[in-house]
Amino acid sequence: MKWLFSVVRMFGASFPFASSLVQLQAEVDSAAVRQRLLALEDPISTLHPDIRKLSEKLYNGLAAGTGNLDKALAAAGVAMFRFDDAFAAEYGKPLAILEKKGFIEGTHSIGGPDFDRVYLRAPEYFGYLCALYEEPSKMDRLVEILDTCKRGQWLLGEKIAPDLQLPLPVVKAFFRLYEERGLGECSREIGVARYVGRA
Repeated sequence: MKWLFSVVRMFGASFPFASSLVQLQAEVDSAAVRQRLLALEDPISTLHPDIRKLSEKLYNGLAAGTGNLDKALAAAGVAMFRFDDAFAAEYGKPLAILEKKGFIEGTHSIGGPDFDRVYLRAPEYFGYLCALYEEPSKMDRLVEILDTCKRGQWLLGEKIAPDLQLPLPVVKAFFRLYEERGLGECSREIGVARYVGRA
């Protein structure tokens, strides 16, 4: 598409379709349209100015293992974080927005911090975090493993996660994303992150 905009800029309205493209290019060059395009490309980050900063802290904690990565929770595709009062106060608004949109779940206490615990369990949010903060080569390999999974073949998250150096909840989240598309099924066994290909 870059070449097309270059031609339109050089030759303008001498092409039959150029007038509409010139208008489109003028709009693309405007700050308002750039913001609208960003919202289409990255709708989560545009929900609040601090969501990216918060998300980076959450993913860094997940990757470093500082979240409560209880084996059963991790195998279920859940990471749990405990926050101190200062963190909960600083990020209360983006946490509330993410919870309202269904990307996280928080525990709330009367008279205490509004978010003393946060559970990350939405596969889409894990995908968003990985798109922003994980090494693309690791994610390419995980997607390749899932894409080449044959019917009846079992994938063991407990093996894949350390092999790729990815947090187990990330691997389970991608198992769930593929399950939602009908390509496989996640094991219902408690305490394991396993996936079997269906197609």
